[in-house]
This record gives sequence, C-alpha cells and structure tokens, in this order.
Amino acid sequence: YGWILYGNSSTGKNSYNVGIGYKTDKFTELDSGIYWLAGIFDRSEALPTAPKGSKRPCVWAKFQHNETGKLFYFFSTHFVVPGISKEGNAYNAENCIKYAEELMGSRKMPSIIVGDFNAAKGAPAYKIVAESGRWYDVYDYLREEGVLSSEETGHGTCNDKDEKKWSYWRPDHITCDGNFQPVSFETVRKKYPTQDGSLHYPSDHFPIVAELKF
Repeated sequence: YGWILYGNSSTGKNSYNVGIGYKTDKFTELDSGIYWLAGIFDRSEALPTAPKGSKRPCVWAKFQHNETGKLFYFFSTHFVVPGISKEGNAYNAENCIKYAEELMGSRKMPSIIVGDFNAAKGAPAYKIVAESGRWYDVYDYLREEGVLSSEETGHGTCNDKDEKKWSYWRPDHITCDGNFQPVSFETVRKKYPTQDGSLHYPSDHFPIVAELKF
C-alpha cells in the first residue's frame, strides 16, 4: 500500500486527521493534497463567521487505474460532530463538495467521497453530499436494490464504546458518482486480538467496505 497523509493542524502535525491508502500495483497517484472545510480552502484556519468546530480536513488524490488508464479523484473527510455544531456539520459538507468540484473542474471527472460525515440519512450534511445530484450513497443504493443482508440493514456503523452492543447510527459513508456501479457493501463488525490476547474492535466505528465497478 501507498499512503497519502498531510498534517492537518496549524503546526503541520496530525490531529483527528484523515488519509488515503491505495494499492500501488493497481493505482498510480498523479496528484494529491489537503484542503480545509471552515471557509479558508488552503490553510488550517477558519473564517470568523465559521461555525464552532468546523476546521476539519479533506485529503484528496487524483489516481490512474493502471489496468485501464482511467482517471478518477478520491476524497477522504471527517465532518464535525453535530453535538458540537449542527451548523458546522452542514457547513463542512457544503465546503467539501464545493472545493471538490472546483478542484476537479469537470462534472465528467469520476470521483468518490468517503468518510465519517457524522450524519445519518436525512440529516442536512447527508443531503448535501448524497443527494447533491452528483454523488450518491452506496449503502442506500444497494439497500434500495434489496441486496443487503438483514444484519446490514438492521444496524449502524458504530458500536458502543464499552463494546457491548452495536448501534443503529450510520454516520459513515461511501459515496460515488454515476461513473461507478455499486456491487457490494459490508460493515466489518469483527473484533481483533490485541497485545494481551483479548479481542477488541479497532474503533468505536466499524470499517465499511464497498466494491465499485469502474
């Protein structure tokens, strides 16, 4: 794997950051960068009018699919929690897609946006991205197709921090535009052995995995 990471703090270090991992034998990184979602595109700063907590990052990359030569953009982001600021959550979403479209410069350019939106279906931030007319949610697409398991449709993408039960909240999303055809979606609700041999989830959020046909 190759990794794309940029410092997201004013000091250049990482703090609740996001990144992109990719298989180097499958994809070639042509360009990459980071932008911020608090009204100032190119700096880890916020406009004076920006909602509380909205200084969040989006890491992006332009890839070439080695086998076909096709180009696409990939965006990885993390919006502020609505409990800190509902307005900031939607503000992050608005700036995420605004800057993504400006960066790509063409609606014909294939693209994928993933991340913890901190917003379930129906929430303002979800609607801004997944009902934008350009990107749509892979999970909801496949659910409407009736191909997801009852375990998948009956639970969210998180677990309680005490690891005793699964939640029903679905804040984590994989979205794509019409250049991609969703094939499958899975939430990996699996515990892994740690140093002392006990089993634990890797996070209070589960990994989510989608297969897309390009």
